[in-house]
Amino acid sequence: MVLTIIISFVGDTLKSILNNRKQTILLNIQEAQNREKEAQQNLKRAKEAFQKAQQKVFNIQQNSIDTIQQDEYKLTQKTQEEIERLYTVKQEIILFQKQKLVKEILKHIIDAAFEKVYQKLEQNATLQFKKEVMDAYILLFCDYQN
Repeated sequence: MVLTIIISFVGDTLKSILNNRKQTILLNIQEAQNREKEAQQNLKRAKEAFQKAQQKVFNIQQNSIDTIQQDEYKLTQKTQEEIERLYTVKQEIILFQKQKLVKEILKHIIDAAFEKVYQKLEQNATLQFKKEVMDAYILLFCDYQN
């Protein structure tokens, strides 16, 4: 009977210790599962943030490429426009210089012609003839100036 009481007392105590240990283990398992869920959620959020960051990097790279291409196109256009403008200015300068040269040549020709006319008139022309020739040359000269 003492043995039965001892076994019963030790058995109850052992059961109680085992139940406490079981409860502690179950609580530890529950906490571990909760930490695992929390870690998985944190991992999921981190993966999502990483994917968003990757997308932002891709967008920034794409925008940079687009901006570079647009700037290159604008620069090419401005350079082409500047080349065309300089070509036009060059053509205008050449035309102006040609016109200036033609005027100078014509002036020398007219001066030479007047000189010859004066010489001929001095040599053998009457006053009336001299007047008519001079009027004709003056008329030609005035027409040229206009």
